Amino acid sequence: MFLYCVTIKEIISQLVHIMTIPRYLDRNTELVRKRLIEQVKISLDKGNKFIEKEMSSNLFVLVKPIIKFFYNEVKRKDMESGSYKQIDLSIKAAKDVILEQISLEMAIERYFQQYLKSDQTYQTLKKHHKNYPKLVNNTKDVFREQVRPLIDLLQNDSENITTYENLAKETFKSKEKTLNALTGQFEFMEQGLKWIKEDLTIINLPMGRDILYKILLQGYQETVNELVSETEAMYDALY
Repeated sequence: MFLYCVTIKEIISQLVHIMTIPRYLDRNTELVRKRLIEQVKISLDKGNKFIEKEMSSNLFVLVKPIIKFFYNEVKRKDMESGSYKQIDLSIKAAKDVILEQISLEMAIERYFQQYLKSDQTYQTLKKHHKNYPKLVNNTKDVFREQVRPLIDLLQNDSENITTYENLAKETFKSKEKTLNALTGQFEFMEQGLKWIKEDLTIINLPMGRDILYKILLQGYQETVNELVSETEAMYDALY
């Protein structure tokens, strides 16, 4: 009798769990992942432009081709792989919050070490530098703010959504709320860049630290500008 009761209880629990799974979780996941991967590819394509800009002086005429070759044939592949890994970890964390009903913080702790190892900026930092611990915590803050809007996006049960733009508008409802949700990470990214600028010796390179910092800064600024422009265009298209 006891085993029968336990079995019934487990069945009811499983049914309740199934009923609480968002109907369009797979659809939303596919739309979000596709958009994030597109953004990564666009960012990586701009790497050569940033290198060209920062090494435009004749002083770099001999080393620039070497730097560009290294970026395109070696570093880009690492950055692409690491970024895709971070996208998947962010989606996993958001799904765990939804499906397991755990806290956001618990999900962040579950995946943060994997996320950190995939972070390209983290890989260039000196682990024994005095500013290293706060930059690690800063990376965790960025991760958390990347996951937070995904929880809302993945749970959206609206029908007839076929694009990321539809999903974002149906989830956040207004331009202002969309921007607030999607730009939460930028405050922490900017703070991290400020800490790196304060002491460039944290960058684990024998030379060219200032150039790398300028490239990171340009990448950040363009990412912010593009996200704002895309969001405005998303809503302007309604009229």
